[in-house]
Amino acid sequence: MILFFRGLRRQLRGPVVLVWDRWSVHRGREVRVYLSRQPWLHVEWLPPYAPDLNPMDKGWAHMKGHDLANHGLENLDALTEAVIEDYRAVRRQQRLLRSFVRATGLPIRL
Repeated sequence: MILFFRGLRRQLRGPVVLVWDRWSVHRGREVRVYLSRQPWLHVEWLPPYAPDLNPMDKGWAHMKGHDLANHGLENLDALTEAVIEDYRAVRRQQRLLRSFVRATGLPIRL
């Protein structure tokens, strides 16, 4: 996670608001300490279980219902490759990504 934030900082200038779920990786001690030392990064936590408020859940639902549906995958490696390929395709579609955020109903301006 810390490597991700370092890369994010190189890409984005100014303050960043991170809307995050409560996955254990996000709440680990190292991550908490790192975040506490980053004035440019503000974390807003989602409620403990709120998939309807999580844009990532909207994204996964889209991929499972559209991009990954009806694949005759032979094994786990093929599934992994398909997920990575579809993820790369989705991340380039800004309008689609914004729709995942809008679908949550959260008051986030895009």
